Amino acid sequence: MLLRSVDLRLAACAWTLVLPLILLLALRWRLFLHQQAIPVPIRTVTALTWAGQFFNSILPGSTGGDIVKIYQMCRLYPERKAAAATSVIVDRLIALVALMALALFGLWNGLPREVMGRASLPSVPPWLVAAMIGVSALTAFLGWRFLHKGRASEVVLRLLAPLKLALTPNRYLAVGIGLAVMVHLLNFLCFYLFARSLGIEITYGQVLLVVPILLLCVLVPVTVNGHGLREALLIYYFTLLHISVAGQTEAHTPETVVALSALLVGNDLLWSLPGGIFYLAVLRKQPAV
Repeated sequence: MLLRSVDLRLAACAWTLVLPLILLLALRWRLFLHQQAIPVPIRTVTALTWAGQFFNSILPGSTGGDIVKIYQMCRLYPERKAAAATSVIVDRLIALVALMALALFGLWNGLPREVMGRASLPSVPPWLVAAMIGVSALTAFLGWRFLHKGRASEVVLRLLAPLKLALTPNRYLAVGIGLAVMVHLLNFLCFYLFARSLGIEITYGQVLLVVPILLLCVLVPVTVNGHGLREALLIYYFTLLHISVAGQTEAHTPETVVALSALLVGNDLLWSLPGGIFYLAVLRKQPAV
């Protein structure tokens, strides 16, 4: 079993990178809270960011933590609900834009070396495209029904002003995009180090080619934190790019992916659990300002 031969030094390096990653996430969100003139202490922002990572791990898709953050901020600052919700939405939107840009860069930079002459374009599998279209259509329909209700229009109008402020080109937006790119590159490095700790012969360029698309796909709330979907996509891309462990054949790809996924998921749960415990024990009982 691959997990028995894991290189603990590389795995430990990957594990230690998670703390600065969480701190950078908190710093980025606090930037947009400051832009909306919401004076949240950095301790609270960090704790909620950490808790958000926990709920991302146990809820469908990888955005469940955003819902918890919006709920908690609206409870703590009831007079600034629209601005508080906007800070979370814009934070996620900036992260998504940065991830899409990195995905396009990875495809442009990696296609000539990794795919041409070997296999077809490393696109999203057709079955996943169909699933994403179905989920998007359902979401659009539910959103349309929601907007046609009386109070829904009022909610949208209240969000427009802080949203316009947040998306106006300024230093907050520029720094936020820079931090989003840093977070993603650090996350890719964690993936790379965990893969290398298992002896998987993957380059950072291949990580940049595969992981952004992988993260975009698991945003769709099909399974809890993308479990199952993540593994299916990794098997697809590892087979496509002939990524294996120390020259093993493609027949071992599922075993390779399961071992890597176990490390990644275990690392996420180990780091996010303190945030979840602190939220349930302290933050959710914190009185409003």
